[in-house]
Formats: sequence, C-alpha cells, structure tokens
Amino acid sequence: MKVACIYLCNYKDKNDYYISLMPSGIISIASYLESKGFDVVLANLSTYGAKKGAEIILKENPDAIAISIFSYNREESFKFIKEIKKHNADIKIIAGGQHPTFLSEELLKEYPEIDYVVKGEGEIAVEEILQQHKKITAKIISRERIAKLDELPFVSAFSGRMIGVNPNEQFQFIITSRGCPSHCTYCSSPNFWKQKVTFRSAKSIIDELMLLRDKYGVIYFSIRDDNFTLNKKRVIEFTDLLRKSDLNMMWDCQARVDTIDYEMLMAMKSCGLEHIQFGVESGSEKILKLYDKSITADMIKKAAEATRRAGIYLSFYLMVGMDEESEDDIDLTIKLLHEALPHDAVISPVAFYPGTELYNISRKKGKVSDEIWLKAKPEAVYLKDQKITLPQINKIMKELTAVSKRASYTLKDFKKMKEAENGGFWITHIMEGDYYISRGHISEGQKAYKNLIKKYPQNIWGYLRLGDLLTNIYPLESIKYLHQATEIAPAYYWPWFLIATVQLNLKKYKDAYNSAQKALKLNPYDNDVLSLIKKLSKLK
Repeated sequence: MKVACIYLCNYKDKNDYYISLMPSGIISIASYLESKGFDVVLANLSTYGAKKGAEIILKENPDAIAISIFSYNREESFKFIKEIKKHNADIKIIAGGQHPTFLSEELLKEYPEIDYVVKGEGEIAVEEILQQHKKITAKIISRERIAKLDELPFVSAFSGRMIGVNPNEQFQFIITSRGCPSHCTYCSSPNFWKQKVTFRSAKSIIDELMLLRDKYGVIYFSIRDDNFTLNKKRVIEFTDLLRKSDLNMMWDCQARVDTIDYEMLMAMKSCGLEHIQFGVESGSEKILKLYDKSITADMIKKAAEATRRAGIYLSFYLMVGMDEESEDDIDLTIKLLHEALPHDAVISPVAFYPGTELYNISRKKGKVSDEIWLKAKPEAVYLKDQKITLPQINKIMKELTAVSKRASYTLKDFKKMKEAENGGFWITHIMEGDYYISRGHISEGQKAYKNLIKKYPQNIWGYLRLGDLLTNIYPLESIKYLHQATEIAPAYYWPWFLIATVQLNLKKYKDAYNSAQKALKLNPYDNDVLSLIKKLSKLK
C-alpha cells in the first residue's frame, strides 16, 4: 500500500521559514509507516499550494493520504483534500493534528471528503487504519499514548521519496519528548497530551544526532520540545553523552523558567548550547495568573540571571492582549525586560484555538462558537481587537530595541565566563570571536577563532568562522580552513559552497564549478547552491 504523508501551510505563508516547515509529527508517522513496510511518500506542499500540490500527489497514485492540519493552515488543507477527492474519490483521507483532534465530529460533518480523523498521537492509529480500513467502521480513531518513544524510528531515518522537503534543514529540528505537565490556558498541549509527558532516552537522542551528522552533515540542531528542561537528571545525562561524543554541534532549546538552574545551564553550554527560549508571556503577576503559568516575575528574573551568568543567549516569548490586560500590565512587562535583559523576544497577540482552555472558557461564555472555524476563514481568533494590541506590541518592541543593546555580552562578560569555565567552553570562544567581528575588530576576531582551533582542533566551528571571515581578505588561507572543515564534517555542504564562492572571486571557474557540484551533491535543495551552479555553468 502506498501512503502520502502531507503538510501544506497557507499559500501566502509559503515564504515563512517556520510555518512552511513540516511538523515533526507527520514526519514521524511517515518514518514509522516506512518501518512497517508501507511505500511512503513524504511531501511538504507549502510552496505549491492546494491545487498544484494535489496534482503532484495524484501523480504518485497513493492509496491513502495522511495530512497534518492545524487551525492556522486548515483552509489550504481542506482545499487540497477537496482537489484530491474531486479527481480520485477512492483515495482514503486521514486527517490528524491539533485542529482535527478537537473538532473531529464537526469536521467530518462539514467535510465528507475526510474518511478518518485521528485524535492525538498518530503513528499507531494511522497504521491501524491502513491495515484494517476494510473492517473499521468508526470514523474517529484514538489510541493509547506510545509509552516508549525509543521504540519509534528516528524522524530523520526516513529514507523514502521526499517532495518539497529539504532534509538538511527539516531534520535539524528534533523532538525529544511529547507533552507538558503544565496547564497554560492559551496552549492546546495540556488537552492534546492530557498533561502527561513521555521521554526519549538520552542515548536515543545522541544516536539520532550522530545519524544527522553522518547522513546530512547537520552541525546545528534545535530541540522543539514543549519544555526540554523538565527532567534535570535526563538533561544532565544527555549533556554528558553529547560532550563525550565529540560531535561539537551547536544547539538551542525551549524551556520554562521554573525548570532550570545554573548547574543545568552550564552543563548544556559545555556541550554547545548557545541559545535558550523561555515562555515568559508577561511581566504582570495578574496576567500570569490568568494564563495559569504557575510562575512569577521574580522566577523569570532569577532564570534570566542564571542564563546570563552562564553566558547563553536569552530569548523571551511574550504575548499581549489578554482579557483585563491594561497599560499598567504592559508597563510591567517592559519593566521586566529592562530588569531581565533578554537579547531578543518574540511578541504575539493572544489567540485562542480549539483545544485551549481560553477557547473553552470563551465558548462557554458565548463569545465564540465552533462555527467560526467551519464557516469563516480566520487563521486565528484573537481575544482583543488588533487595533488595541498592535500599538501595545509596538510599544514593547520599541523598548526591546533599547534592552537588546544593554543585553549584549561584553569583553568583561567573556572574561568572567572563561574564569567560570576553566579556560572557556568552545561556544564561549565562538561568541567572543563573533563579538569582535560584529564590531569590526577583524584581527581580534581572527585571534579568538584561532584560539578555538588550537584548543579544540576537532571542532568544525573555528574553521568555519575563519574560512568565512577570510574569504575576501586572505582567500587562499580561507580555502585552507574550509577544506579542514570538510574533513571534520564530510557530509556538510556549506564549506564547499564557500570554497566555490572564493574560487569564483579568484576567477578559477572550473575549480569553483567542481566545488559547487560537491555542495550540490550533499544538499541538492539549497537555493544559494542552485543559483551558484547556474551562474558557474555559464562561466566554466
């Protein structure tokens, strides 16, 4: 049986880097089905849109389609489903994800083209539908949570046909746990996962990182768990294994402020963590209680202080537009920013989606109905009019610009970091070099990167930074460092691209073309590489 595992964002969002990426859940389903012997096509149709995407998938002639649907991309998804059924009514459509989970009966009634809805976790449920669809009479399928995530194949282990998927980028976003024990009112996770968390083992994560490095040349990864730092023992075990692995990968993660401490942060930084994002939402105690965050402004400031002391880049997620939120509450958020000194922040208006407690409360009060998701076409429903929240967001953004300048680490900070780290973790040397370069101090930056290479000769980052820095200053030396980078991470395409650009500038067109071809072989999806190949084809 042939199965197509599908995702597409709304066509107008096709150039949004994050929205256009496939959710890890549908890729995990694809990888799982492949391990069970199904012929699987994995397709990200975000750049094609519903009509063109349907044409592409129909040519694959699948027996079934599993599609991941969220509230924000539902309209494009429904258009796609209708197009499929219009041309081939025999293809079974299996819809899953956040939106179908919480509006399953309503969707089946409104969209008869959908054959099955999977509520919650999808791997086992989708397999069961495919294996037993002739016997299954139910339209809504829900199964018990997978207790041992280590038994699932790696998302990045998928080896079948891929359409519109750049694995070099897609697979650097990894999930190491499912669920969150918190009950934030704006989040659907508590109801989707029933506030229960399942974990992958530290060894499983390391094994996947090794696969990513060896197969795709991934040297940077991003952990997209709801809260990676929930279990300190697991985090410490993971950092110990990652440090001993000598993978020297840079990474970031998301966390809650009440689940970290300085010891954990230092352990994570010692093996390459450079950036952490905290769900802060507000500086107002009143608003934090309305979000049911179970944190305080003091806890936020304490976590920020520990993060800055450890020398890790600090980001906040903030929201504006909660019921009862006043200008005084906005001012408290601004006050928090000035005290906590995050390097940056993402600010969003408060929206409610099916499955969130905010939505359930508003529905009970008669402020909103499920019909809005079925009859209207909003990507989100906001608690407050955007005419109110937008000026408040702009007010915070203006203050954030000033805060970011004050938040930048200084040479004194790097000195303190090195003292605390017995000479400096490799990520600190990178940060110091970047600091110099960003301020135009080229020789000092060069020295910092060379110190990194001297201290960590098997770490690719010093060679990459130096190779990139010297492209226009000392091109031959640049090529030397970039070649060393290719030896450390043979599957990583970017050094070959940089070598090709240097050779192009030196008018060594044939050499440049050959180097670009090596980059293309390693990553045939990168637009910069494709453009360079096109240019060199005319010159060589």
